[in-house]
Amino acid sequence: ESAPKRPRLSPEVLVTNPDIDPNMFCWGSTAHGELGLGGIEDENVLVPREAEFPKATEVVQIACGENYTVIITNDGEIYSCGNNDYGQLGHNAMRKRLQRVPALDAFVFKKVSCGSSHTMAVNEWGQLFSWGCNSDGQLGLNSQTTMEDTPRMVKALGSSIVTQVACGLKHALALTNNGEIYTWGSNEEGQLGLGHHTKLEMKPKLISSLAAIPVAYIACGSYHSFIVSKSGAVYGWGRNTFGQLGVPCGTNTFFPTLL
Repeated sequence: ESAPKRPRLSPEVLVTNPDIDPNMFCWGSTAHGELGLGGIEDENVLVPREAEFPKATEVVQIACGENYTVIITNDGEIYSCGNNDYGQLGHNAMRKRLQRVPALDAFVFKKVSCGSSHTMAVNEWGQLFSWGCNSDGQLGLNSQTTMEDTPRMVKALGSSIVTQVACGLKHALALTNNGEIYTWGSNEEGQLGLGHHTKLEMKPKLISSLAAIPVAYIACGSYHSFIVSKSGAVYGWGRNTFGQLGVPCGTNTFFPTLL
């Protein structure tokens, strides 16, 4: 009789105050090398442990996907580790320690976000790059390929300056410097905010219903999305099975709705 499966813990990573201590701590599952601790024997790290990373390098941002981790350093370099089944690390194989993504060496990055198995990053010029799983067009490349292990620029937003990016399980949002919100990827639960007739979008599409709202912040859950306006108003859309939109549960919302 086979042994019962052990519960899986999602990876968590913490950056301490960079003015005091640039160290990075991590905890959770190590099954795919997602904590960057190398080939340790522990399957789960239950107490925060300091990640092995050069002391002179300051980590300024971290994003965690499903069994993988991506970071940005103070000099704008991107490092990644963990599962790489869909090329989501930007490497040609999995990594058990954080390693720099060489294809991005020519750029300085400011923002990074991870979906289930896809990664998106914004450089200092507001250019958006994506890599990893593309099963539902979540890379925004207008391509039929199912995965990309080399980071590629999202050309559909080439004339825009992207200031924020957020990834859901298989979809994404981007905010530009002129306040426009673009969305792409899977829309099976209405998470794109484009109505229920669209099943997926292969390239960024403007959410026109938000055009008059000055947006300050964007965020994605697995199958739902949020924006916060500069006045503090919150809009949400997508799956609402468990009331995650803050409105009576059971009914999905296919367009941005004021909460």
